[in-house]
Amino acid sequence: PTPIKVAHLAAHPYVSATYWDPNQDTATADCRAEWHTDDATCTWLWERLENAPAPVGYDPAIIEPWSDGPTSPAFAALRLEPWRVRVQPAAAMTGDPNVEIHLWSEAR
Repeated sequence: PTPIKVAHLAAHPYVSATYWDPNQDTATADCRAEWHTDDATCTWLWERLENAPAPVGYDPAIIEPWSDGPTSPAFAALRLEPWRVRVQPAAAMTGDPNVEIHLWSEAR
């Protein structure tokens, strides 16, 4: 991770991740974020990226800063722990009363 991203997440440990479908359906997860830089976690993640089926799987070493492998100082795992997830079908934007927006939030 870059020093800027490390500092940013240290000050504000939250991210949002959104999945978009060509049909305009979306899912957004608001998450707490935490870096993991220990060798065991980075190796675990690296192996999952290498061995996952397409299109998720790939060889992380193709990214130049990571070419030294999972213990490279440039490689880290970012754990995302969702606290809210929203799923919105495209039809919800048209005002269709038969379409539900699904929202999950962790208990407070």
